[in-house]
Parts: sequence; structure tokens; C-alpha cells
Amino acid sequence: MPILITLKAEIVNDLTEISVSGLHQLWLQVQSKKRRSFLVCIVYRPPDIGLNCLESDLMPKYTQALSLNRDIVLTGDVNCDLLTKNPRGDALRSFCISVNAKQLIEKPTRVTKNCRSLLDVILESNTYLVQSSDVLDLTISDHYLVFAVLNLRAPKQDTNYITTRSFRKYNADQFANDIVHIPWDTIDLMDSVDEKLDAFNDLFLTCLNAHAPVKTVKLKHKPNPFITDDIKDLMKTRDSMHRKARKTGAVNDWQAFRDLKKEVKSILRKAEIEHFNEQICANKNNTGAIWKTIRKALHEKSSCTTHYTKDPSILANEFNQFFISVGVNAAGKSAELARSFGPADYLPSCSTNSPKSAEGFFDFKPVSCSKFREVLTAMPSNKAPGYDRIPLFVIKDYLSYILPT
Repeated sequence: MPILITLKAEIVNDLTEISVSGLHQLWLQVQSKKRRSFLVCIVYRPPDIGLNCLESDLMPKYTQALSLNRDIVLTGDVNCDLLTKNPRGDALRSFCISVNAKQLIEKPTRVTKNCRSLLDVILESNTYLVQSSDVLDLTISDHYLVFAVLNLRAPKQDTNYITTRSFRKYNADQFANDIVHIPWDTIDLMDSVDEKLDAFNDLFLTCLNAHAPVKTVKLKHKPNPFITDDIKDLMKTRDSMHRKARKTGAVNDWQAFRDLKKEVKSILRKAEIEHFNEQICANKNNTGAIWKTIRKALHEKSSCTTHYTKDPSILANEFNQFFISVGVNAAGKSAELARSFGPADYLPSCSTNSPKSAEGFFDFKPVSCSKFREVLTAMPSNKAPGYDRIPLFVIKDYLSYILPT
């Protein structure tokens, strides 16, 4: 059964232009009903203008379009033959590499008695948006029609899972009783500090996992506590009017539906604002609660694919190369500053080739159990747990059982 999809297209005036060189660019923002909008650029390069227009005119507009964080489809006649090795084709290929776009058309788009050439192209910034592409052999023009089939379905959000410790059946008294009967003396039989730490973790985590096991939980949708029963009733009335309008097709019914739709949206916004204002006012002296409310008020991060002007693997390698060279560069600059502005005797020699003993540079002091208890009890109990997923309140409650006296 065929399905009609309505698309809304608007000209992007900030990007559309006919440049001084003669390059034509028409940029459209296309909106599908159930999908995020994307950009379409129709470009034409007359054959008598130079190739530098790709770099000087098209590149800045394409880069500006990338900053809008939208998928981009560029199509048109650029008069650069991609079937053969030639300077024009190389210029277009270099442009595609620079903006990290893929050229989809592989067949000739213009066939004459003497030559076959690929002049009409489709460039795509996100290949996952394209289902297929091809060339239609039509005789209405000396150029064939190029087309691409796009996937305009609403992207299904991935299910999010988190691994957390479940305290649903946790009983503090039973856990305390088991903690007391753990043979902590076996830790003293170990020789090295690492072995003692591993033994302690095994004993404590085995006991805790029996009372508060680690589970993988599926995240549910964000709750909306500001939606009251009155708002829900109004939303049901809106949906009922929508069904009636689709059934009757009457102008009055459609107008009534639009009015209810605007009213529901206005009430929802007002209720949401009032709810978050109340939450912030009620926790003026609790910065943690205020930030928690702010995070809930912010929109969730978009799940769309971020587009880069370079290949992601090349970009990642450049970042890696930068960060692994930070230490070496900093050491070199520090040594240069020491030679220029101060005596070198105050700075230890730093060499990346031959390791030196750390003795003399660090002064480690033993930490007493009382100091450890003082620091630990002063920490807030609502801090996020570490890799072992042990909340801080558990350690505080049973510190007397696990801390040596």
C-alpha cells in the first residue's frame, strides 16, 4: 500500500547565493513529519568558471551548514567528470575528502556519440540516511536524472541499560551480622600489600553481593511529575477531538482541535516552569538538589550522528597524538624556562629516555586509622559509587567492622 509522506522545504537564505565567480548554490531545509530536518544543496558550476570556486565559495557554505548539525545532501551539475582521471574530477574528489562526504553516483550521467561522463553528483554527509541511489536513463535532456532514496523513518531510540547495585532486599542488620563473622584474620597471612587488598575486596564484596547484588537495569522514560490529572483529561479531550476531525473533515472540528492543541501545549509549559521553580526554591541551601533539578530541566542530548570535516579515525589519531605529546612538550618547555630564567639546581632533571629512581622526589607518610576515619566520615554520603559500586553510606555504616583498631 503506497504511503504519502509530506515534506516541508524552506530556503536557507544565509547559505543560498550566486557567488561572484558564478557558482550557483540553492540551500533548502527539508522537514519530514517524523524525522529531524536535513539540508539539501542544489549546486551548478558553469563549465567556463575556474575550479577554485569549490574551495573559495562552496567550502565555506558547506562548513557553515555543518555547524547546523544537520544531515546534508548536495546534488547538481558541477561539470567535473568523475569517470576519468582529470584535474576537474580530482578537484571534486579533494572537496569530498575535505568535508568528509561520500559521492554516491557511479554511472555516467551524460552520454553522447563521442563521450561518456559523470557530471551530475549526489554527495551525502551521512550515508546511513541513504537507502539506495542510481541514474535514470531519460531522454528529456542530455543529462540523465540522478536520484537517491532516503530513509525518513523516525529513528528508533536505543534502549539504555545501566549496571547498578540493587538494595531492594537489603537488610542492614543481616548484613552487619555477616560482616562480623567474616574471617578478616586471613588477610594477615598474605605477604604483599596487593595480595592483602585483593583478599579484603574478595571477602567484603562476596558478602555485599549476597545482600545487594549487582544488576543490569533498563532505564525508563523520564517521569513528568508536573502533569496533573486535569492536564491528562485535557490531553484526552484533545486526542478525542483529533479523531473526530479526521473522521468528519469538518473545518470547525479541525479548528477546535488546533485550539485544544495550543491550550495543552501552553498549560504543559506553564506547569513545567512552575514545577522546576518550586523545586529550586525548596532547595535553596542544597546545591546538589539544585543541580539535580537543573539536569532534569535540560533537554536530553540528541542521538543524531555528529558530522566532522575529517574522517573520524583520522581525527581520533590527531587527538591521541596531541595528548601523548603533552608531557614531552611540557618537560621540554619547563627545561627551557629553567635555563632562561632560573638556576637548574632547583629543578630535577627530566629525561624521557632513561628512567631514574623516584627516591628523594616523593615523601610518603603513613596514614593512621583515626585520620582515615575522619576523612571518610566527612565525605557526603550521596556521592556516586566507584568501580566496585559500593555506596559510601555502606562503608560508613560498617566502618567499625572493617577498619583495624
